[in-house]
This record gives sequence, structure tokens and C-alpha cells, in this order.
Amino acid sequence: TESSLSGASSLESDSESDEDNEMHGIDSMSKESWMAMSIEQSNKCTVNFDALKEEYRRVGKSEHFHSYIYAKKSLATFSRELDLLLEFLELNLTAFSKILKKFDKRTGSSIREIK
Repeated sequence: TESSLSGASSLESDSESDEDNEMHGIDSMSKESWMAMSIEQSNKCTVNFDALKEEYRRVGKSEHFHSYIYAKKSLATFSRELDLLLEFLELNLTAFSKILKKFDKRTGSSIREIK
């Protein structure tokens, strides 16, 4: 009885996978063609990836690319330095304003208001 039960369950699982295949419109022939197409696409990707690596190496050796990278890094450095300079100017303006305010208060003059 156990063998007949296990046989019945394997038949059910076979019929379920057949039903799944029929539901999705996949038969054994289309599975094979799908596998062949998948392998072909994988080979194309490998070829494309190899070509991409070669192009990357070729571009990496060019003087133009090195100049571009140098210019890009230089501009990024220049931008950071300008930001620091602007921050320094703002801080000095605030400090100078406070110094003049204190000087005006002690001397009774109005140098801070004259521009």
C-alpha cells in the first residue's frame, strides 16, 4: 500500500509539473530551445563583456583620458578650496563686525555703520 501511495504521489507531482508546463505554454521542445537561446545569450554577454574590458583598457591608456581625469580632480580640488575660502571670508566678516561694534561702543564712534 505504501508503494501504491508513493507511486500515486509521484504521478500527481508529474501531472502537476505537466499542468504547470501546459499553463505556461512550455513543452519539452520549447524548454530545449529556451536553454539553447539562454546559452547563446550567455555567450554573447561574455563576448560583449570581453570587448568592454578591452575598450576600457584601451581608453585607460590614452593620454586624453589621463588629462581628463587630471582636469576633473583639479576642478574638484579647486571647488573645495573655493568653499573653504568663502567660509573663511564669512567668518572674518562676522569677526570684524563684532570687533568694530565693540570699538564703537567703547569709543562712542560709529565706524561700523559707515560703509
